[in-house]
Amino acid sequence: MDFLDLVKEKIKEVPIGAWVPYYDKDLNLDYLKDIKNVGINYIPARDSKKETLDLIKESGLYAIVNDDRVVYSNIHTLNEIHNYLDDYIDHDAYFMSFIWDEPSPTMMYFSSAILKQVEKAKENAIGYVNLHPNYSDVITQREGLSYDEYIEHFIKLHNPKVLSFDNYPFYTDKNDLNSYITNLLSISAYSKKYNIPFLFFVQSAGFHSCRNVGFEEMSLLVNLGMGFGAKGYLYFTYAEVTHEDGFKEGLLDKELNKTERYYYAKEINNTIQKNASFFLDSSFVGVKFYDSEFSHLSNIDIPFEVKGNSIMVSVFNYQDKNVYYVVNLDFKANNNFTFNGLKYKIKAGEAVLIK
Repeated sequence: MDFLDLVKEKIKEVPIGAWVPYYDKDLNLDYLKDIKNVGINYIPARDSKKETLDLIKESGLYAIVNDDRVVYSNIHTLNEIHNYLDDYIDHDAYFMSFIWDEPSPTMMYFSSAILKQVEKAKENAIGYVNLHPNYSDVITQREGLSYDEYIEHFIKLHNPKVLSFDNYPFYTDKNDLNSYITNLLSISAYSKKYNIPFLFFVQSAGFHSCRNVGFEEMSLLVNLGMGFGAKGYLYFTYAEVTHEDGFKEGLLDKELNKTERYYYAKEINNTIQKNASFFLDSSFVGVKFYDSEFSHLSNIDIPFEVKGNSIMVSVFNYQDKNVYYVVNLDFKANNNFTFNGLKYKIKAGEAVLIK
């Protein structure tokens, strides 16, 4: 089954996930319902136990199932993967199977073997692998491959049903939207070339050198990703991570109190879902940047006059016509632009859909 077919059959809206740091004391129905209420519809399951999946399903969520028997398969157990999946593949909460996070090119030989066994097990089985960002180390993490070579290597080995990557551009001492946008350019190009939908991570917590973000910054990250043709996204992270040093609060703090980012995410998710059928059923064509530092990254022309500063115009084919998604690249100020003779005002970091 194709990824989008599975999304439409099960989730029935834009797939919005979150990386949830699980701790035994926190795993309960109320906690999961709060995740659902923010507009998130799938999460990683910490294991493949029936009671875990039952709880996730009762909350209205779906699961990326983490089964250690699958993730840590070896040459002796690969052929047993279909038996492992029999334990939960038909559970109503099942969405995808977690395979690996940020594999190196060498690791991809193992992760691809696991993914192929998972997807052979049953028609609705999908293996999930998340890729390195483009700022990953070319030697230690990509083993000498350029970022585009890294993506191509992954696709050729895995023949995946979905792509995913993370990139966190807001630091304590700088903003690196150039890295984020060029990462989206690369992923969207391969998504388009091979007709593979993609997901992306949204920075929603502070960690290490990355800072906490505001509404406009979170909104910009989501709108840029969706503007490059993504079919969904995940927040990193939902709650503050406490088992590792260097993390700050996310949508929840370490006491599991809702932070302002919980309500930012809820508003952003609601806005995206208002155009769910557009995002799921449209085909990405290309982007053009206007009067911004990213203008040289444009890969399409717009056939009529557009006047504005710091905007990205994304072109999609939807219901046999071109539709435009205009993103305000400025996350500090509102923006005005003229599009085909009509004037628009767009808030900082937000976007407008023009049909």
